[in-house]
Formats: sequence, C-alpha cells, structure tokens
Amino acid sequence: MSWRTLGWVLRVALVLAILYGVWCGVSYFAGRHYYRRGMAAVAASPEAAMQPLGVAVRLQPGNARYRAALGRAALAAERYPEAARHLQRAADRDPRNFGIWHDLGEAYLKANAPAEATRAYRQALAIRPEAELALEGLAEAATRAGDAKSALEPLRELWKRAPDDRTFAARLAPALIEAGKYDEALEVCEKARKGAPEVAIATLWNGQEPKGDWASWLPLLAAEGDAHRAKGRFGEAILAYQRCLMIQHEHKAALDGLAQLPPEVCRRVAGEVDVRGPRLSPNGRQVAFYGAGLQVVTLGDGTVADASVSGERVDDAQPAWSPDNKRLCYNVQGELRLVKADGSGDRALCRSEQLLPAGSLGVQGATKPGLRLGTDVDPVWSPDGRSIAFYSRADHFEGRTLIANVATGEARSEHLSKGRPPKYAATHPPAWSQDGRLLCGPLYYPKSVRAGVTLWSGAGTVKRQIGAPTDGTKLADGPRAVRRVTWSPDGKHLAMILASEAGRRHLALVPLSGKPGHVVAKDVVAHRWLDASHVWLLQATGDSYLTARLRALVCDLKGELTPAKEPFPVLLLDEWDLTKDAGQAVMAGAGFGKGLWVFDLKQLRDRAPKTAGGGQAAGDGA
Repeated sequence: MSWRTLGWVLRVALVLAILYGVWCGVSYFAGRHYYRRGMAAVAASPEAAMQPLGVAVRLQPGNARYRAALGRAALAAERYPEAARHLQRAADRDPRNFGIWHDLGEAYLKANAPAEATRAYRQALAIRPEAELALEGLAEAATRAGDAKSALEPLRELWKRAPDDRTFAARLAPALIEAGKYDEALEVCEKARKGAPEVAIATLWNGQEPKGDWASWLPLLAAEGDAHRAKGRFGEAILAYQRCLMIQHEHKAALDGLAQLPPEVCRRVAGEVDVRGPRLSPNGRQVAFYGAGLQVVTLGDGTVADASVSGERVDDAQPAWSPDNKRLCYNVQGELRLVKADGSGDRALCRSEQLLPAGSLGVQGATKPGLRLGTDVDPVWSPDGRSIAFYSRADHFEGRTLIANVATGEARSEHLSKGRPPKYAATHPPAWSQDGRLLCGPLYYPKSVRAGVTLWSGAGTVKRQIGAPTDGTKLADGPRAVRRVTWSPDGKHLAMILASEAGRRHLALVPLSGKPGHVVAKDVVAHRWLDASHVWLLQATGDSYLTARLRALVCDLKGELTPAKEPFPVLLLDEWDLTKDAGQAVMAGAGFGKGLWVFDLKQLRDRAPKTAGGGQAAGDGA
C-alpha cells in the first residue's frame, strides 16, 4: 500500500471516529433525556412511560439501568412476560445488581413461571443474604411450584428473624404440613397464638363476628386444624376449625377441613337446606328443623322429608318432639300445630280460638272461656306425652303459660302476667318435673326487680311464685333473667340458667325448701342432671378466639365443681342440640352456612390420644 492510500484510510478512520463520538454523545444525552422523561411518567402511567424508556433503551441498548427501568415499567403495567424479558437482559448486563434480580423474580412469579422466579430470587439472595423481600419471594415461588420442602428454608429463616410476625407463621405452618412435619407445624401455631389479644368472655361467646384484625389469624387456625387432622387428633382439629368459624362465618378453609374429617366423627347432612332451629328426637336418630317449612332429616342415611310445608319459625324457636319420637309440635304464623314425623295428621294444637281457664271440665257454661292471646311459642311436651305447655303472649311484656291437652285441644291457665316484667326479664321455655306433676314457667310480677319463676300443677293451677316479693325466696344475687330451667330427678331442686346484664349466663341451683338459691358456675352453655345431687355442665372458657373451649364439669348441691370424667371435645356454636347423654351434637346456623353438621362425641372421645396417666391429652377437665 502506498503512503497516499494509507493517508486516505487514516483520514476516513478519523472522520468515522469523530462521527462515532458525536453519535455516542448524542445518544448518551438523548437517552438520558428519554430515561428521565419515562421515569417521571412511570408513577402516573406505567404504560405511557414505556414509550420514552423504550427509546432510551434503543439509543443505549447496553445500558442495564435503562433496560431495568423499562422492565419495571412493564411490570407495573402488568405486562409480565415482557417485563421478565427486559429484566433478564438487564441482569445479564449487570449480574451483581440485587434489585434487578429481585424484580426479575417478581416478574417471573406474576407471569406464572415459579421455577424461573426461584432461580432469580436465589441469585438475589446470593448477593444480599439478609434481604427479607427476596426470602419471601423465594418462599412464594417454591410454594407455587409445589415444592414445599424448598419453601421451608426461607420461611423458617423469616420466622426466626421475626417470631412475633404471625404472617410468617401462617405461611410456615401450611408448608410444614405439606412437607409432613406436623409436630413442627403445631409448635409454630402454639408459639404464634401467644400473641393473640385478650377478649372478654361475654364478647367471645356472643356469636357475632369480631371486629379488628382477627381475620389475619384465620390461616394459622386453619393450618392448626389441618395438622391435628393429619395426626388423627380429630377433636382438636374440630376445635381449630370451629374457632375459625367464630371469627368468620362460613370460612371456606374451616368448612372444607370439617368436610374432610372421617364421616363417623363429623359429617354434613341436608347440605342444600338452610337449617334453623335443629332439634334432636329423644332417641337421637332424627332431627327436626325449620328449613323449607318444617323438615325432618334421618341421621342414618341423611334423607330429608317434609313434615309440613307451612312450618314457620318464630324468633329463635325450635320444633318440639313428643317423648315417643312420633309427633312434632311446631309454629305457623304464631299458632302451634301438631304433625306426625312422616307429615301426616297435621292439625292445630288448640282446636278452638277460645282457651278454657284452669279448673274447667270443658262443660259448656261451667266457666267463662278466656280469650286466646296471640303468638304461641316454646312448646314443651309433658313426660307422658299427653300435654304440651307453651307460652302465649300478647306482646313482649304480657302473656301467660298455658297447658294444652293433646287429645282434646283444650288449653288451660289461670295465671296472666301483669305490668312490665322485671329488669332483664324474658320468657323461657316451660319445664316439666320428671314425674309430670309440676310445671315451671316464667314469672312477671308487677314492680319486681328480681328474676323468678312460677310453679303450676299439671292441671294449670298456680302453686308458687318463686322470686316474687310475696314468696321471700331469692333465686340468686343480682338482677338476672331466667333463660332455662330443669328439675332434679327428685323434684326438690331447680337448676336455672340466669342471664346477667352483660349477657353472661350463669347456673344457679334453687332448692324448693324455701332456702335461697345460689350461683354455682359462671358462663354455662349447657347443663343436665346426672342424679338428684349432681349436675353436669359445660362452662365456656378462653381468653381469646384462639383458646375458646368448653370445659365439662360436675357440680354438687353445695356448689363444689369437679372435672367430669370425660372431656367435651367440641364447641357448641350458633344453633345446636345435644342428645341426653351428650354423645352426639348437631349444629347449624349462620356460621356453618347451609346444611346440618353432626358430631359423634363418643367417637371423638374414643379416638382422642391418651396421656401417660391414662387421661386424654386435651381434656377440658385438666
């Protein structure tokens, strides 16, 4: 090559170098301009910001910062595959940039590519092992990929760093269950629940969904139930699921967990029906309830039959079974009716709109008939099945307890309430003595501030008004409303549920000898007489929705409480009923959604794990 040719080559090279330098300068400043323009617009409109950022990337394709900004704008605009593509190219240009790898993991995760997201998050953690956001992302990616074991490592690390953060516990526990580590999952749940705020006992058991952030505890409780279910501890599993339902009615994970329990311990029947007011038959084989009218479900095969299409619920009423399991007394527009369990023989309980007063033999002209008052509620069959006692009210403050002869349809009573009731007073279902000779019903006494009851003979004659100023017997200290009454087998004592102003329900024993009654247990949910001297009861306990439990106790006439031989394995929520031996429970209501849930308490007790001393591991009486 000649010197002249070489000179021309050098001149061309110099021109190109100058032009390249000019281009680099122009592209640098233009790229920075478009980058700044895009970054200014990304908050308001990520989609609009992508256009200037794309220009910046085309001007400087090797600039990792511009490429990452374009990828983040695409991520904000929910264009996840495009975001992952740009962020991946940015990471290739700047492999030591933690933020790019983290955002790449998020983009892959949202693009439903958990395997690629896991790789990106691991790269981010290799740069900054302490980054909690990357740990959370890695755990989420592994969980979505179905790799519970890979999710455990980051979740354990997060839980270790923040043991007071229940959100990490709520994510770790399900991952441990998925990996088959049930004991560790229960340990995590136990530690996390210690941070639950305390709740007043009256608020805890009022049946209402709580306010505040209690919903954030639901994943933890559901995981606890799943762990117990996997270990075969079905009683504790039901408790955990029911606690979920206390916090949030119809909680899906809780209802799904109950549905996955063995049908011999827990099952749902009448699943397409809104069950209200369930009442077990005396033999425990059928349940009557208000659904599409009055309906009866047979627990053995789950079949539902219509007893009366016109059955209508009044207030919180339940239908009443006859002692022989063959007939039902139910309500239609405030009127009580009788029907056989198979739906035949439907008729009014009281055949006439006139009610015969007590003492009348039913002979025309013997006495002047009394007028029917209005809404009839709370029917209760006599032990021999020949009579039904019920409360007939003209309004909230006035009414009377009546006794109807089932065969003749005559209703008798000589007691009519007068004036407004005592403070906190309310009607309660009548209660027959076990021999059917006496009846206990509500007491409304003018200007009285004490709760009381009225005793009648089986024919309707008033015998005594306990708690009235004229009687001198005080049911218990403090003004309380009588909610339920049961007779001792020997007819010498009454056990009463008294409701306080705060809504708490306490059990009082009242002797009929004239001595004052006394409260023997607070916060009692259910009770029954074991013999003439002992009452079995369920006491509501717990200081939060995570510890709610029913404690089974036995009380003697002196008020001394001892743990029952067998614990009570479940909660009684919403609308429920128990068999006489407390061997089976049925529940329904707003918390359970549609259907009737049946719990075999005997099976739950038999299957409960035993402690070294022979007792049950989670006994209520411990």
